[in-house]
Amino acid sequence: MGGDQDVGACRLGTELRRVRTARGLSQREVVRRLGLSAHSNLVDYELGRRIPPGDIVVACEQLYELPKGHLGKLRSAALLERAAHVADQPPVVGPMQLPAGVAHFTGRTDLLCQLDALLAGDVPEAVVISAIAGTAGIGKPNPEN
Repeated sequence: MGGDQDVGACRLGTELRRVRTARGLSQREVVRRLGLSAHSNLVDYELGRRIPPGDIVVACEQLYELPKGHLGKLRSAALLERAAHVADQPPVVGPMQLPAGVAHFTGRTDLLCQLDALLAGDVPEAVVISAIAGTAGIGKPNPEN
């Protein structure tokens, strides 16, 4: 959440740290027992930087032998606070229109006339497949140059 941390996430993190240390467990031991992918996840949870997923909260309650829902209530409060904070933010408004079309396709007048003639059927008995390819804005090679 950027620079301003959520109070609810910090409360949950403080309680996670308090019950872990009260049980005499290191962060590395908890990470191992919970099967977390990285030590930094638990650090982020305990510092209130991130709100842990529900399954991690339940696993912590079991590991720390806490009453069911003890940490879950703190997690729910943190999520509600975060949702309220996000709802208070003004919406981000982006451009409301598409970019203007290309005014001129320069340097390709002769080639465009040839393509127009093919489309109009002005070239008898011609079977031509034409394509202009390339990343937009880089210009395409002119075979007459």
